[in-house]
Amino acid sequence: QRAGGEELCFSVVTCPNHGKWAVGIAAGKKGREVAGKLALAFALLVDRDPADLEKFCANYAEFRAVLADAGLLPPRGGPQKRHMHFPPAGGKAAAPPFAAPAPAPAPAFAAPAFAADFSGGFPQYLWISLDDSASLVQEGMPSEGLCVYYDKQCAELFRSGQSVLQEAVQDVNSEVVITHDPDWDQMPEIAEAIKQTGGEENCYAVGTLPSHGLWAVGLAGGWKFRESACKLALSIALVATTGEIDRFASSHPDFAAFCNAAGTPGAASFEPAPKRAKVEATKTNLPPAKGKFSMDERYESRSGKGGG
Repeated sequence: QRAGGEELCFSVVTCPNHGKWAVGIAAGKKGREVAGKLALAFALLVDRDPADLEKFCANYAEFRAVLADAGLLPPRGGPQKRHMHFPPAGGKAAAPPFAAPAPAPAPAFAAPAFAADFSGGFPQYLWISLDDSASLVQEGMPSEGLCVYYDKQCAELFRSGQSVLQEAVQDVNSEVVITHDPDWDQMPEIAEAIKQTGGEENCYAVGTLPSHGLWAVGLAGGWKFRESACKLALSIALVATTGEIDRFASSHPDFAAFCNAAGTPGAASFEPAPKRAKVEATKTNLPPAKGKFSMDERYESRSGKGGG
């Protein structure tokens, strides 16, 4: 957080034999492990001479390209896309041996804001359907539930969802139960339904409102964003069921517009709100690591009520 990174689930990978550690960040467990191993590979190779790195990467052209992109090896033609600094163990940061000039900073991007009247732009959402064997259905809940993906471009909409839920439910803390399932193992039927409906794989939390017989799902990497998405989805399902959309149209026009779009079972949108284009990560064939390493899973989640 201090470095400005996005809040996501992470794994800590250690290699005691070499005194190195690294972190892999991703929504899914497999993605965290792959990212952690790649980061550890960088940590293990950063102190090697360029000649040793060349020998090491003789059979790993893609991995060599990543090292060159990071400035650890000279590029084999073409400009570098980005430039990284790797400090030596126990010392101050030093420029890599083949550092290219740092690219000019990208122009500042202003996220779209909601005006007094709703200006459009929704997060991704979809309705999923569970069969009779699902635990929620066994508890008497309906088979269909709304899933909403957190989108920082729509932060005001998610705040509106929490406000609406607070107004519609007497005591959110006691009536709403949120269960985090970042690894899709507590309620695997939810994960399967999301995949079958075409939804993107991500960590999720399931929110239930037993007093109204409703449930919904929020998807995001960090637990705070999962809860925010979960409350928005639950508030949409609640207001759509009670027919009180007009009650919140003037105070929360963004919420009312989203409710009209997403409040009907079967509705879905896989297009996120307009946002800045992201740079695709380079795919890398990770070379086998030498020595022992361990994987320590850490999640942005809570135990008990609202926990993962």
